[in-house]
Amino acid sequence: AQLGQDANTQPFPNSSNLAVGIEHIFGEALVPQTLANTVDLEPMLDVVLKGTGESVPEIIQAHDDYLRKELGVRDLYEISDREVFTVGTCFHKWAWGSLWRTKEEVRFVLANPKTNAPIVQANPQTGTQDFVYVDPKMPEDKIPRDPETNKPFMIRRISQLDEELRSQGPQLSIRPLESIRFPPGASTLDPDSWDFLHDEFAVSPWWFFGREGDPFDGKLKNLEALYRAMGVGPKDLFLNPNKKLTESVKLVESHMKFAVGTKGEPVEIISLIAKDFKILLGWRVTPFERRPYFNRQVWSRTGSVLGIGIPESLWSPRGAMDALLNQDVDAGNIYNHPPLLVSTLSMLEDEDYSQTGPGIIWHMTDINGAKFLPPPVGKRDPIAMLNWLMQMAQRLWAVSDLSLGAPATSLSPNIKTATGVLALQGQSAVKFGHLTKRLESIRSKELEFVHASFRDMLTKPRMVSIKGQPVQAGREFYAREVYVRAVGDGVFSNPQMKQQTLMALYSAYANAQEPAMMLDQENRNALVQQINDSFGLKIKVKDTALIQQIQFLQQMAQAPQGTELVSRHLQEAYMELQAMAQREQAAQGNVRRRI
Repeated sequence: AQLGQDANTQPFPNSSNLAVGIEHIFGEALVPQTLANTVDLEPMLDVVLKGTGESVPEIIQAHDDYLRKELGVRDLYEISDREVFTVGTCFHKWAWGSLWRTKEEVRFVLANPKTNAPIVQANPQTGTQDFVYVDPKMPEDKIPRDPETNKPFMIRRISQLDEELRSQGPQLSIRPLESIRFPPGASTLDPDSWDFLHDEFAVSPWWFFGREGDPFDGKLKNLEALYRAMGVGPKDLFLNPNKKLTESVKLVESHMKFAVGTKGEPVEIISLIAKDFKILLGWRVTPFERRPYFNRQVWSRTGSVLGIGIPESLWSPRGAMDALLNQDVDAGNIYNHPPLLVSTLSMLEDEDYSQTGPGIIWHMTDINGAKFLPPPVGKRDPIAMLNWLMQMAQRLWAVSDLSLGAPATSLSPNIKTATGVLALQGQSAVKFGHLTKRLESIRSKELEFVHASFRDMLTKPRMVSIKGQPVQAGREFYAREVYVRAVGDGVFSNPQMKQQTLMALYSAYANAQEPAMMLDQENRNALVQQINDSFGLKIKVKDTALIQQIQFLQQMAQAPQGTELVSRHLQEAYMELQAMAQREQAAQGNVRRRI
């Protein structure tokens, strides 16, 4: 009766008009699904030698540990996937970074006996004035003397700050679509093929601390001009903060090609510009083989850099659901609860009236004189229509986890048959595999870039764990000719389908006696291990050769006089192992004595 009044005005006016959009539901369902089929796989990548195709487990583990433990790319990819599914496009930026750690070191130097000032002398190699470092336990007769006073120099203790390189490697950052500027006519998806790329971001004034220096070393040159334009100096950043220092500085990192080569060929230049002040802070020739930006999307527009996200792809089903719901709500105001006609002569209690259900009670003196609207048409089923639209949207983005017992009659006219169910399961898996492979193709390019960055730019060996042992990995460790690729495909996004596929594969191999699988112990063990994992069983598959040896010993022990024979052979083998260990220990002792 009061359609102009909101049913709920708290916690703010018109709050009852809010609705959770279908794009949020599907996006949040797709994000963990996609992560489980990509970066959550162990390992999340594969490395194979070019030519032979053999895997390189050492490099696989090194990259996997770096991406998973040091960078924590799982959280970053979660943000990226959510951007892809909502906006349609997200950019990854891989920049080479070095993490320095400042530490205090105590040194002992020679000092003037009168003033206690440290003695300095010219360094012939660098031309700088350096302290004269000495051993604090130097004997007094060995301490040099001051030529003016003929007294021995004093040994003074000083403290110095030194920077130590802690780690090096490419760093991942998520760049949203709104921060990237590209040519209006660009149609290719790879940012490396564009005429230019501008990346806009903002930093606090404290971000410029410690970045003064040569641009070719990754530093900034014109910071003094920026401080003058801001009206502050470096000391003001911590001595006298004011309003300007709380405002962020807008920067633009520009990647463009300029014809500055020796033969006029284009060269990629990276420049950093203070946007509001129009100041070039620094520039350098790119150290990378390609632009360190990668464009991620699932559905691309024809002839456009941008992609299509879930809200745009589901605009029509969402509008149809809204219109259908509004139509049924309006119809319900008239049809849903017809009034209950009660004669004024009736002697029933109020509790008896409530048993007939919700609605309005009309007290009438002449019931035969009342006229009513016709009842609603029985052919319309708004719930079935909403369910059909929801299932179509789920099928579009393949987020429905179909199973044989799931009621999904709206997905196919012959869903009640086994053929229809299998067809729908296959379509769902193929569609989800499509979007996963699309994202993984871009991640493969990123992994190739990460490997090339370590190979070309690493200056200090990194400590990596290979089979539980620490190994120093320098440039030569990443210098092999290999392919680095992502391993996610999305085929096993449905756990039930994964179990059925693995069991059917094992049965097919066993029935056909496929020698490549059934006679290869390593491959057979890997398949059995995947079957156990698909059922959530924490059972480690043992080596088949060891199991066969144990079975052979059991068969020998069951034979007549087999127990005695097995015991004698085991005792002889044990004594032989002890003798070999003693000989090896004696040989090592001889080597140490010779040294």
